[in-house]
Amino acid sequence: MRRIIVLSLTAICLIVNYIPILNSYKQHKLNPYKSSLIHSIDSVMRVVAPETQLSGAELLALCDEYDMDLFFVLAQGQLESHFGTRGLASKTNSVFNVLAYDGRTYNQICKNGKYENPNHSIEPYIKLLKTKYLVNGRTVDDLLKNFVDVSGHRYASDPKYERTLRSIYRKYSQIDSLVNTYNLYKQYSTSVII
Repeated sequence: MRRIIVLSLTAICLIVNYIPILNSYKQHKLNPYKSSLIHSIDSVMRVVAPETQLSGAELLALCDEYDMDLFFVLAQGQLESHFGTRGLASKTNSVFNVLAYDGRTYNQICKNGKYENPNHSIEPYIKLLKTKYLVNGRTVDDLLKNFVDVSGHRYASDPKYERTLRSIYRKYSQIDSLVNTYNLYKQYSTSVII
């Protein structure tokens, strides 16, 4: 009887410790919707900017890691630089124009805001949002109305920035193939193996 109890407790401990490992593996390796979603992200970016070097896989991975709204990131990437293909971002690879303030020279911007690859600009951008903009209970919806940081400084000087960003955000959140695949991906990623 004692042997059965010990074996049962051992089995329970193994299962309890193994479930998080399985869930992690399932979320990151076995999600059957991941490749479809990455393809959809790459496709919508290339409709806007066929020559973009931005990777849907990298964008998705970092949005997942930081729990960031994918449609918001896509919308801002399009608005800021057509996914790194226009304006200053085509020279700095800073897709979201982080550190590209009005009045700064190109050399000043390049000191800390230039990247070897556009994909390297995603994480600093998301970290900036998470530490300066999406704090104190602020949400993406709040930024779509008034895109200011904790100090009240605007992300962009254009007075129509939020209106344009909302319009692009709505466009991405209404692309059925992208939305449906994203929802399936998120649903599968949050399901639990038992």
